[in-house]
Amino acid sequence: MNDVKNFQDQIALLNDEIRKAYSDNEEEIFPIYDGALNPEEYFMNPSYKILWLMKEPYDGGEREGEWSLPDFFIDDYDRFYNDLIKGSSGRTWQPAVYASYGILNNFSNWDEMSYIRDEPSMVKVLGKIAWVNIQKLPSETGKKTDITNVHDAYKKHKAILNKQIELLNPDIIICGNTFSVIREDLGNPVTTKFDMVEYFFNNGKLFINAYHPAQFQISRERYVNNIIQCAKEWEERKRGK
Repeated sequence: MNDVKNFQDQIALLNDEIRKAYSDNEEEIFPIYDGALNPEEYFMNPSYKILWLMKEPYDGGEREGEWSLPDFFIDDYDRFYNDLIKGSSGRTWQPAVYASYGILNNFSNWDEMSYIRDEPSMVKVLGKIAWVNIQKLPSETGKKTDITNVHDAYKKHKAILNKQIELLNPDIIICGNTFSVIREDLGNPVTTKFDMVEYFFNNGKLFINAYHPAQFQISRERYVNNIIQCAKEWEERKRGK
């Protein structure tokens, strides 16, 4: 448990750094903190540590920030569920629930899982994953991201973002239409194509280049199964199957 406490302390220190680096004090716009949605569950998870690397948070049009996604998940779960899973943001969060649940439950595919509406407890899997936005300030453009703002935030704050990812030490990084932002700093790796995603292995970690979870290009079932299948192949390769 001391290791968990140390992990939580490091998160707190990192959030202090994020506040100092990202805050727009003149406009009074502050970060929305992210990371392990339940640090203790994430740290103690004996299975795979999954990190979703996303673009930027949305703050309901207010653009004030200064709140924490993990605190929202832990301290006000019912509202988190109603606002982010059942509400309009569900198009983003629900596919992440299904894909993460499948990976962490013996690589179950779409047909082997229940629907969230029938088994709401599936959403609790989010406590075992990390959700990291490249841009920590609330979106300037509402729910439709201007990717230029994400690239700019990355260039300016990549050292802190890399520090956050290093602290979280994920086994699997799922890029929600963010791979182009970090690709050059990963050495422009050669990726393997699997249906509608790309993936590659680096130092034992799996990187998946996927659409944003709220995408309309393919069915949700196909999106979720693509991600789970990549993770399954990565695990089988590690085992030499």
